[in-house]
Amino acid sequence: MKLRIVNGHLLGLIGLIVILTGCKDASLGEVNYDDLYSHVERGKEIDASFEPYLTQANQPEALAALLGEEVLTGEWFMNNNDGQVGYTTLSGYQDKNTTQPIQLFGHGDNQPEPQTVRVTISQLEPGDEVSEGAVIFEQTLDDVEVADKLDLTTIDIPETDGVYLYRLESVRASGEVTDRVLSVFYNVLPKLDLALEVEHNTGTEATWVLHNHGQTPVTFGVDYALEKYDDGEWREVPLDLAFIEIAVQLAPGETYKNDFSVEELARGEYRLVKTIQAPDYGETFSLQAPFLIE
Repeated sequence: MKLRIVNGHLLGLIGLIVILTGCKDASLGEVNYDDLYSHVERGKEIDASFEPYLTQANQPEALAALLGEEVLTGEWFMNNNDGQVGYTTLSGYQDKNTTQPIQLFGHGDNQPEPQTVRVTISQLEPGDEVSEGAVIFEQTLDDVEVADKLDLTTIDIPETDGVYLYRLESVRASGEVTDRVLSVFYNVLPKLDLALEVEHNTGTEATWVLHNHGQTPVTFGVDYALEKYDDGEWREVPLDLAFIEIAVQLAPGETYKNDFSVEELARGEYRLVKTIQAPDYGETFSLQAPFLIE
């Protein structure tokens, strides 16, 4: 038997050791297609052809290539230990009800040369290839001096659902761009779609199975609770168990299984209860999977 939850509401972070399931890494300049070509939605699809947002912020070369842009030069902004100025970027999920500061940071003993700095936000468009749509924010600041930490400007996260391109550029008086920072952020949450079920193996053992059918990873521990339906109420079943304190991260499209004992359970109607966290949502919630002991 199984119970399914789609975009449900959420409850604390579990565990000390993280096990990554179905997760891949990519170094700077390599295209991590599993992360790059992801799809975001809330309740309904934005567009079946919508490509990508970056879940890793450290892939400017990959993003630049997709958009036909120049990569970071390291002439002014820090890149691979070159450059003079550190910076903040906008990446990943950003709540549309927030304003985000953009800051610059001095690096090392040398005083960076003043530069004209341009900040741009534009929307990425769906299609067979990634393309840039309308510019929705642009600000140019002349003779920017960075000694230590500089609050450059603030960005109001757009109210329209979408995926956005963030550009931070140093510009000469002629208009030539001398250095560029690129990142992607979005203000729609990836789809949350989970199914928890209990499978019977033998008369003494069963397996709880968690399927991640959604687009966002979830985190949970190996602990669980059991409840029995008695006199019209669900009552917790005392468990004389000690659970290992680990956390499992379950990637989109993956399934996790764990055995548990039913040897001491009397006949009746039960449910297994699991606490799950979706980091993209910033909350935790509870799933239940009913099963029978006959």
